[in-house]
Amino acid sequence: MSAKKILRMSIITVGLFLYPASLAFASEILYPPSGSITENGEVHVVILTKKREVKLVEVVKVIDRRTSYTIATDKPVAEMKNYIHITLQLEQGISKLEIRITYIDDKVEKLALNLFYYTPGTTPVIPDGFSYNTFHSEKDLSKHCSGCHQIDPLPSDKRPDEPSQSTCYSCHYQLVSGKYVHGPNATFQCLTCHRPGTTGYTLPLHGDTLCFACHIEEEPNYRKKYVHGPVNTGNCLICHNVHSSDYQFFLKNEINLVCSKCHPAKSYSDHPVANHPISGRPDPNRPGRELACTSCHNPHSSEYSPFLFYRKTSANSICFECHKK
Repeated sequence: MSAKKILRMSIITVGLFLYPASLAFASEILYPPSGSITENGEVHVVILTKKREVKLVEVVKVIDRRTSYTIATDKPVAEMKNYIHITLQLEQGISKLEIRITYIDDKVEKLALNLFYYTPGTTPVIPDGFSYNTFHSEKDLSKHCSGCHQIDPLPSDKRPDEPSQSTCYSCHYQLVSGKYVHGPNATFQCLTCHRPGTTGYTLPLHGDTLCFACHIEEEPNYRKKYVHGPVNTGNCLICHNVHSSDYQFFLKNEINLVCSKCHPAKSYSDHPVANHPISGRPDPNRPGRELACTSCHNPHSSEYSPFLFYRKTSANSICFECHKK
């Protein structure tokens, strides 16, 4: 055997040992593409694997070289064959994720996925390298999903007899898993708000204009002299989850926690005066409810600054609304 041939074989052999495991498997994240923006903390990740013998999928959030933690784990479902679907709950901001796929032979494949979660109106600048990528606007994805799912809506979707009969149900049933479910969502009448089109299931109207299309009688209550910032931008989703929630009024958290996310200074014990409770006590003016920021403040709009329910005629006049003379 010639020296040249031996050298070539040696290079190939060394190359096999140095070849990265991730390239050997070459699985693909079908959705969402890295660099995607989401306005919903719940993200569905779909992966196409090149090998079916997957034992475990782990999603790790990477903080830095030394710090990381697992945010989700899942085991493959046999019926999905080479596809993996895993649901993530993200925190606000950039999430640098590493998806680790462990195969039956204990070899691990790693895929990188960077996502940016924010609520419009709360973050002034979208980081460079991030853009919107809507699942239903990615037409190439339908060839992967249409074997099991009805991608395009049916005429019956306008008013399905049962939620499970909606074409949206099989993928989006978790959207209505909260204790309180918004009316159209409870019956999966998704087309009440969404319109199928070339760019996915778009909204025909945007912001609070869409909400007021149904809640007509409520609009005057949002147009008073002093309008709260989120309402002024027309973005109800800063505080509310439009599909369902475990919190009353479809809020994203308990009332005071929603407020303190933007107003942290007001969450301490010196508001409205030192040692005054703002939770954990019955509200004198709202039977059956506890004290909260909304005991005094209207979160939408008010005729009185700063968004007070009552006119302030003196330094302590508001106090007498609860502490009767």
